[in-house]
Amino acid sequence: AGLRLRVGDIQVGDETITAGLFKESRFSSWVVGDIHIHHKKIVPNGRRDDFEQNGKYAELQDELKLLATRLTALIRQRSNQRVRLRKTHQQLTNASAWFEASRSPRMPALVKVAAVERARVYADAALKEVEKISDRDSHRNDMEERINRLRHQIAGFEEKYQNNGPKKEDKIITSAVTAILSSANDPETVLGLAEKVHIAIRGHFST
Repeated sequence: AGLRLRVGDIQVGDETITAGLFKESRFSSWVVGDIHIHHKKIVPNGRRDDFEQNGKYAELQDELKLLATRLTALIRQRSNQRVRLRKTHQQLTNASAWFEASRSPRMPALVKVAAVERARVYADAALKEVEKISDRDSHRNDMEERINRLRHQIAGFEEKYQNNGPKKEDKIITSAVTAILSSANDPETVLGLAEKVHIAIRGHFST
């Protein structure tokens, strides 16, 4: 790893010879390459661990600093892309988990609606995150397709349930269930409690 400098077949110094040209020297180990020096006035010193210090070598170092700056910007860009991809994938995973959980045939309708709402929140967050990823990234299109496919499924569910008029106690149940589901990323940890609360409140109003 690192940018190595060569004169002909001879490597001058080691892979750290250009590390000091990076604003953060750690980035020098994130790149790999050989730069071949052909200028006759830029010559290795006697130990071949560096070059003779002169004006031409100083000019070369200035050029290499510009290169290091561009490489650092590219490294940061790629790093940000990876972070955004991880965030997008996590949001999409959460959205899918909530939507799949809502498909349980035994789940009360109000709990289903609240679970799907959680799925929509995560799906919207995933879409917002994936839009920050460069359209040149090969993973973006696949992620967008998966997110939009899930959002379409969520929209279909919401359309199916939107005409169910709320009963007197439904607002209370919905508020309580939503608060419970919002406390966790994993539906499996809270859905059981939400269903018990739903049954308890419904039972209270039935007596």
